[in-house]
Amino acid sequence: MADKNVIAIRADEETKAKFKAISETFENNGIAFESLLNAYEMQTSKDILKDRRTDIEDFDTHLQAISSAFLHSLEVTANTTERVRAEFQLQLDGKDLTISDLRERIKLAERSEQTAKE
Repeated sequence: MADKNVIAIRADEETKAKFKAISETFENNGIAFESLLNAYEMQTSKDILKDRRTDIEDFDTHLQAISSAFLHSLEVTANTTERVRAEFQLQLDGKDLTISDLRERIKLAERSEQTAKE
């Protein structure tokens, strides 16, 4: 996006509320507005290029499939990362317990040795 300017749009309260609800799912109002414009342009191009409507719809379907696949792969990666972290933490916790147990055994052995020397 090149130049970012603030624009004012006159709209009734219901329209503002609808736009606000839509834009809350986006990073900011500009991205929400841009997404709405892209959807409008896609629909308009179907009406203008009637003989290419099927091609445009196929293209849009492919874009949606790619977007869904990408988001799914991100979700799988995030889930995998969390699972690996949890497993790693369990291993670390287990090793901490082992270390504590071994330290306790060393102390007991040292005490036993000291008692035996005395």
